[in-house]
Amino acid sequence: MVRVVPLSSHPEFVGPLVDAFVAQWPEWCAKMPRPEVERCFACGPAGAVPQAFAAVEGDTVVGTIALRRYFAEEPMPETPWVRGLLVLPPWRGRGIDRMLANAAEDAARAMGYTTAYAATTSIERLILRRGWSVFKRVEHQGQSFAWLRKDL
Repeated sequence: MVRVVPLSSHPEFVGPLVDAFVAQWPEWCAKMPRPEVERCFACGPAGAVPQAFAAVEGDTVVGTIALRRYFAEEPMPETPWVRGLLVLPPWRGRGIDRMLANAAEDAARAMGYTTAYAATTSIERLILRRGWSVFKRVEHQGQSFAWLRKDL
């Protein structure tokens, strides 16, 4: 059975998740020093962003998602951002992405946020079906992003 846990309680999953990020997004992650990719999984104090979550089956990490203050590292008025949603290929199609998204949204709501934000180059239709709406389109590092928002 798959469960979602705070990544702050399971640092042993960071290494495998870094490897999964590099495999999934080589155009970005393979060019970055490993410690920089590891920072994608950094967690702040409980009840505050940043936070990261892992989907786990037994002792195996099968996916992740994070809440970050900004889309990139530059300050902006929209916050928090749901980022880094990834389900490893063998576990896709089982609703794990939904479990992870629910965990991130629930955490944002518990922190007092009334809106969450996300950006994607590839899963816009999936996100739209889950109650999100596009509020902006952005070109960033040669990629076309849909920026989305969801009332919590």
